[in-house]
Formats: sequence, structure tokens, C-alpha cells
Amino acid sequence: MSLTTQWSRIEQMQGEEAAAAAWQWFVERYRDFVAATLRRIVWDVGRAAAATDEFWGYLFQHEIVGRLRRGMRFRSFLITTLRNYALDWLRRNPRPAAEDPTALERATTTLLAEEEEMAIWTRQIVHLALQRLEREHHRHAHVLRAFYGVAAKPDAEPPAPRAASAIADEHDLTDNALHQLLFRARARLRECVVEEVRQTVSTRGDLDGELALLTQALVRTMPGLM
Repeated sequence: MSLTTQWSRIEQMQGEEAAAAAWQWFVERYRDFVAATLRRIVWDVGRAAAATDEFWGYLFQHEIVGRLRRGMRFRSFLITTLRNYALDWLRRNPRPAAEDPTALERATTTLLAEEEEMAIWTRQIVHLALQRLEREHHRHAHVLRAFYGVAAKPDAEPPAPRAASAIADEHDLTDNALHQLLFRARARLRECVVEEVRQTVSTRGDLDGELALLTQALVRTMPGLM
């Protein structure tokens, strides 16, 4: 497997000559995923927002990204980092005992189950893949979001799926033409998803493993989309 853009950019974030542009790319790419994951662990919306704001400084100050190497699965690294950070943040920012005396204990024992981790990660990958598709074929991305009820951001509440007839009317298509367009759009989205996952691994075996997990999560969370 050829080396990927993501790993090259991550390496630009490491060391004393860390590139600001690479850090900006990283934050913009994973901000929504970090926010969604920390909200699930911390629960309280205001506290989760504060934890999210501090996370990027934590990464930089402790040189966490410097520990990331090609050959590692990026998803596992990022989720483990978020778990460790969330527990550290909760210890440093405890609620008053009278308000919630068991908050830290509950957070320690109810960290994300693997199925929920994959659901959040799957929404992130689909979001990135749809952004890629939208840059190529705006209408393809639009009709997929409308027909399957996909949120504009991975951590947002998904809208209700729209009727095929309404989408067809909006785009001046027959029902048959719309379904042909949806077929092509799903096929290209699958390719975009594979490309997004490919950028987070370094071997064919890891790619196949990550795609298998993501496919299972898609069946549960976004049935029919791919």
C-alpha cells in the first residue's frame, strides 16, 4: 500500500518544526469527532465543550501526536487518547460532591463501548467521504443526504429522510432517473469511504479490518446508505 497523505501530514505535526498548517488541517478534520466523543463521555454539554476546547492544547503540550507512527491504526490511537484525556480532565475538573458525587466513578466505568465508538467513528468517516463526494459531484452528495437523512455534521441530529418523489421534483428528475442517480452516488460514496479509511492505516490487512468494522456499524446506524 502506498504511503498516504494523512500520515505525511501527521508527521509534519511532530517535532520542533511542527507545521501550523498541518495542525490546522488536523483540528478541522477531527474537531467534530472529538466533540461528539467527549460529549458522550463527559455528558454535561457545557463541561464537554470546555473539555473539547482544551483537548487540542493537551495534544500539543504533551506531544501526543509525536507518539503516532505509521503501522498504527489511527482510529484506535485517537480513541485511546480521547479516553485517557477525558478521565484526566474529569479528575482535574470535578463536579462539587454535593452536585454529583459519583460523576468520576461513572465516567470511569461507563466509557464508550466499542459499538458506540464505531458508531461515532462511522459518522465521522461518512461525513468526510460525503465532503469528498460533494467536491466532485455536489448533486450526488445532496440527494444521498436528503434520501437517507444524513446530518450535515457528524455530531448533529440527523434530519428525517425525504420522499424520493420530493427529491426528484426538486432536481427536475423522473423517479427512475433519481434512483439511477442514487445508485451511482452510493457507488462513488463507497469508493470515497474506502479512500478515507485507507488514509488512517498502513497495511492492506488493517484496511480490510477497519472496513469490516465500519460496514457492520453502517448496517446498524445508516442502513441502505452504502
